[in-house]
Amino acid sequence: MVLTAAQRALVDRWVPGAELVADLSWPEALTRVWHLRSGDVDAVVKAGGEVTGHHIGREIAAGRELTGLGDGLPVLIDGSAPERVLAVRYQPGALVQDTPAEADPAVFHAAGRLLARVHGSAAAEISADYPTSRLDRLRRLLPRASTLLDPDLAARTAGAVDRIRPVPEPAVRTHGDMQPRNWLVDDAGTVRLIDFGRYALRPAYTDLVRVVHRCPPGDPRVGALLAGLGGPEPWDLPGWWAENLYQAVMTVVWATDVGSPDFAEEGRGMLRRTLDGTMVR
Repeated sequence: MVLTAAQRALVDRWVPGAELVADLSWPEALTRVWHLRSGDVDAVVKAGGEVTGHHIGREIAAGRELTGLGDGLPVLIDGSAPERVLAVRYQPGALVQDTPAEADPAVFHAAGRLLARVHGSAAAEISADYPTSRLDRLRRLLPRASTLLDPDLAARTAGAVDRIRPVPEPAVRTHGDMQPRNWLVDDAGTVRLIDFGRYALRPAYTDLVRVVHRCPPGDPRVGALLAGLGGPEPWDLPGWWAENLYQAVMTVVWATDVGSPDFAEEGRGMLRRTLDGTMVR
């Protein structure tokens, strides 16, 4: 494992004498992820770098605030935001993305039920902070994004951003990257949520954008997810359209910057569907 001396000292304290079971890092390897085992401790250790170090702090916060809410959500062993490293209890299962489980509405329903526990783990706070900061971030991203879009799409996007008017909205604890690549399912069909590196207070609907854009119109999986979540449909909520714009633009820029052209193209597709009004509902 590639760890700094300080990170290794912490890992040795949290999972003493650990043996490496598997390297679970994604190909882009912006955050290193390992499955470690030591005696009766089965752990996942994550170490972030300059780009993703802040994700470690968010995931530590998620572990501290969600530990104890039951199976399927993270259980924190320990973590250090300054050293950008954490250890959580290992959760069994295989990633849902690109497997037959990704086509199963029951998996989406179960994921929605887990997400409802995250959203309901603290009282909602009415605030304009997130809608305002979202618009500020969109404006900062727009010059960079415009160089990555065809001229017509860039012009339409700029016009759409100019029409956004932030209003106060309820904010709850959110996963932040809710999609099948961050869900596990085991042989018994139990679903679990992982990768809380974008955990933060936001409107609840922000956790639905990426899932919705991965599903075609009329897809029963969206209804299953919403039924599990038990909240209102997001389509007419004040910030839904602005959030779709933001996540699409952010995806194009971030994916380009980390060298993931397929993911950047997915962001362009999100942007076109948002501007055309063709998101599934």
